[in-house]
Amino acid sequence: MKAHLEKLNIKSNWKEHKTPYSLCIVDWDTKVYKEQGLVPQYSGGCCVYMKDNIPSLTNGKQPHFVEVVCASSMNMISTGLKKHAWRKNNVGQCDAILLPASDAEGDAMLFVETKYSNKEGSWKNYREDSLKQITDTIQELQERKCPLTERILYGLISFPLLRAEVFGASMFDKSELAEIYSKYQLNLYVSNRVIYKDEHEIEVPKSIL
Repeated sequence: MKAHLEKLNIKSNWKEHKTPYSLCIVDWDTKVYKEQGLVPQYSGGCCVYMKDNIPSLTNGKQPHFVEVVCASSMNMISTGLKKHAWRKNNVGQCDAILLPASDAEGDAMLFVETKYSNKEGSWKNYREDSLKQITDTIQELQERKCPLTERILYGLISFPLLRAEVFGASMFDKSELAEIYSKYQLNLYVSNRVIYKDEHEIEVPKSIL
């Protein structure tokens, strides 16, 4: 998978992380930060950082982020996607992709879509669009011969400015999640935090379920 992604001219902010305890995903292109001039110098796109190495906003505050907690023995790879990566109209792309550096069959691959809305009811407006960003990315990578059938696919929809309790359990019901899995072989979560239990399994903290 790593070799396939590296060959494609779509990746942005590619990083390899050695035994991170926690990785934090920040989308610097969100209007919330760009329109207020809060993006730090040399930052742009969707970036993944070790938790103790996140750049501060220009006002000195920490940006809101999505957290991916990792098993202690794991090395990780993360990447964003270039703007208009697929060069197609009406085809979406997610913000970030994460995968274990082991790069082996059966590894868990995570597709992340973030929405930086600060209105509590706004998640309802992004339901279908957020899912489409992830599933379009999966379909485009499959068309480019990335061996996704050899990986366990996870999707994560996040609202970093909202409390997970506001949107998490309400966005998709069990029957909808089952339908999504049947169609895309995608395990979908809606949360601001997930845990890589090991290279093969991702879960949401039980307090959010």
